[in-house]
Amino acid sequence: LVPILRSTDVINSYYNDVLVRMCISIILVVGLNLINGFNGQFSIGHAGFMAVGGYVAAMLTTKPEFSVFLIGPDWLKFLEATVAGGVISAAVALLIGLPSFRLRGDYLAVLTLAFNMIIVNFFTNMEYLGGPRGLPGVMGYTNFTALWLWLVATVLVVRNLVLSTHGRAITSVRDNEVAAELGGVDTKKYKLISFAIGSFFAGVGGSMMAHHLMFINPPMFNIFKSF
Repeated sequence: LVPILRSTDVINSYYNDVLVRMCISIILVVGLNLINGFNGQFSIGHAGFMAVGGYVAAMLTTKPEFSVFLIGPDWLKFLEATVAGGVISAAVALLIGLPSFRLRGDYLAVLTLAFNMIIVNFFTNMEYLGGPRGLPGVMGYTNFTALWLWLVATVLVVRNLVLSTHGRAITSVRDNEVAAELGGVDTKKYKLISFAIGSFFAGVGGSMMAHHLMFINPPMFNIFKSF
């Protein structure tokens, strides 16, 4: 319905922008809710993973030396770049989660907050990607249909995961980690799964935002965005 109303100017560019940002926010929040809500882990650097996904996808579609890795028509290249951004975000989440999940408490909160600040500073000082000025010229591949499909996919994946046997293991970690371990649940494994999946969708949201604004810069992903 939205593309039809957009084509007939019932929905103008401003309202379209609001709707797109709403959908991106839903993708981010559903992913974060898997980590904080269902798994009970306190992650407060979600925008950092959004930045990783956004910059990776933007680099793949913008930089000629990287765009050669993408094949097919534009919509397929955009899909490939978005998935790549999500996968890299998930991989970074695993690297952060491996040391932090060895201990209980608020270590994840401290590490993710630090990661968010570090990643913003990293891209600020990376002149290859525009530094503090940001990276212009990103293709405007994001459209409402593609974004809506990603939104539905995000909700379905998280919903089906939470309602599965694995989902019960994930929520058991939140409810009582000691009891879950005594019951045979590999708590570290399910913390990493939740953290990686939530971060994957943060990376997808970052790609969608970059290709909607046709621009990406570090201040878009500061700790205030995470909060």
